[in-house]
Formats: sequence, structure tokens, C-alpha cells
Amino acid sequence: YDIIWIQKGTPVFVADFNRIEIKTSTIIFINKSHVQYYEKFNDCEGFIMPFTETFLCRSAIETSFLNNSLLFNNPVSAPYIEIGEEDQSVSDLFYTIISELESVPDESKYYILQSLLFAFLLKCERKYLQTGLDEMHDRTEWNTAIHFRNLIDQNFSKDRSVAFYADKLNISEKSLLRSTNSVFGKSPKEVIHGNVPMGGG
Repeated sequence: YDIIWIQKGTPVFVADFNRIEIKTSTIIFINKSHVQYYEKFNDCEGFIMPFTETFLCRSAIETSFLNNSLLFNNPVSAPYIEIGEEDQSVSDLFYTIISELESVPDESKYYILQSLLFAFLLKCERKYLQTGLDEMHDRTEWNTAIHFRNLIDQNFSKDRSVAFYADKLNISEKSLLRSTNSVFGKSPKEVIHGNVPMGGG
């Protein structure tokens, strides 16, 4: 996973072949499965902060967040937020992480960094949700579609039938069809057998 904060410049970010024109002072959130590259990146300044699932997820709480947060599980958009003067607490957390990374290592360092990173991501998710970027989808259908995608990742080699996944989700095949049509614009069968990007613009 990557957190990318563009602080100077206006690059074009391409995730899963969808182009997004990025403004200055924008934070982008990249899922580990994204196919990504940049255009006009040479004149940019900022930070790239990679992290792993193992680093963040000390408990089921962080695991659930990472598997369900729209920052990293948005199937139709590469999530980003624009940071303004009103977002000082977000900026402060980010720079506190940088400062801690540069400090002398000790037995507390991992726990401090992990806690700071989780707090930062929670703040960013709140900001993202407040922008209303995802109001075009019913949240229940969105959650069903995300859970469906996660189940495909876990079970694709074992079963590729729509009935199997509907049963796992404890919903009807018709309800699953409604969710995937709403979020992906595809049927469950097309999602299972195709390659619906996890990001893009």
C-alpha cells in the first residue's frame, strides 16, 4: 500500500489505466493491487509513504479497516483528498510520523508508528467521506460489492459460481446482481471471470 502526498506540481496519476489530474496538496491512496504510473511527474515534490498489511494490522480492528475502508477498496475511483488549511490535524499527524521515522530506534518505535499511521488513515477516511465523493452509490450495495471482491480474492481458485458467493454473503443472487451492477456496472459472473479494476478515475 502507498500513501502519496503531492505537495508541489500537478501530475497526472494513472491507476488501472484511468487518468486523474492531481492538484497541489493532494494525498492519494494506493491499493497494493493497483497498476499505476505517472505523467508529468518530474516537476513534482512530496512524499511517498509505503506500508504493509503486516505493519498496520496488529488486531482485527485494523484488518477490518484495511479490508473495508474506501481509501483502499474503492472499485471505481482512485481515492484522494485535497489538504487545506482546515486540515492541520491531518498534516500534523503526517509530519509526526516522519519525525518518528527519523528518530533513534527503540523498542517502542514500531508501536508508536503503527498507532500514528492508523490514526492518520482514520482522519483521512473521515475527510474523504465528508467530501461526498461516494454519494452516488448506496452504502449497503457498496459494502456488499467490496465484500464480494474480497471473497473472490480468497476463493477464486476453489469456486467461481455466483451461487457460491451469494451463499457466502447470505444474500440472494438477485441482490448480488443489483449490488455489482450499481458499483461495478457488471454482473457477478463478469466480476468473477473478468478483471474489474480496484482503482481508477
